[in-house]
Amino acid sequence: MEVHHHTLTPGKKWTHYFWEFLMLFLAVTLGFFMENQREHYVERQRAHEFAESLVADLKKDTAQLISDIKQIDFVAPRIDTFRVLAQTKKISDFPGGTWYYYARFTSWYFSFNSNNATIEQLKSSGSLRYFKNKEVINAIAQYDKVCRSIKDLYNYEQPIINSTIELRSKIFNAFNFDPIMDFNTSREKIDSFMQMDIKFLDNNLSKLIEMANYCQATIKDYKNRKFAYQQTLLLAGDLLQLLKKEYHLK
Repeated sequence: MEVHHHTLTPGKKWTHYFWEFLMLFLAVTLGFFMENQREHYVERQRAHEFAESLVADLKKDTAQLISDIKQIDFVAPRIDTFRVLAQTKKISDFPGGTWYYYARFTSWYFSFNSNNATIEQLKSSGSLRYFKNKEVINAIAQYDKVCRSIKDLYNYEQPIINSTIELRSKIFNAFNFDPIMDFNTSREKIDSFMQMDIKFLDNNLSKLIEMANYCQATIKDYKNRKFAYQQTLLLAGDLLQLLKKEYHLK
């Protein structure tokens, strides 16, 4: 049997094959490097886009939180005034309009819903991996957690609000609240309203006191909610600063 021996192609030295192998190796390595760089570029671009979207959401949340805190500061003292009057005064001590004015605020409730579309997309799609800064990732997780905890406050507060509304509907005619429903009602109009002789549906003082007791719980809930809002504002501010610094955003 004839044996065939593999030999180098006549005229080509071994160095020729070495350089062919080296060029092929360099081409594959360069291709891998370029593909890796392209993936990093895409990831940085995606992270930048998500950061921009997050900043826009956080600005909306911040504006809403500031607005709600101002409303709490406006509403809470008026509910507290109603509570004190009901516990310490006779119904006949003040015109009906005064009672109606303060009672108007007793059913006010707050329900902050974060603009969380971007965060939910980051979580559901696994896109949090685009953020390489662990401090940013932790800040997002903390902010998402506190926003979800605020939503739970509503479920805790609502039974008190419902009981207050039920009692108020038995004592006050809600139709008479209409002239002062707007928070921007002028002081002159409010003063005039408070002096009006507006009748109660039920002059039972014990019902008024029961309503005041629910209002006491509402005041406590407002304090807890305001504290939660303030903490959320701080976390939102920290996250905004991190995102702006990391991705050079305005």
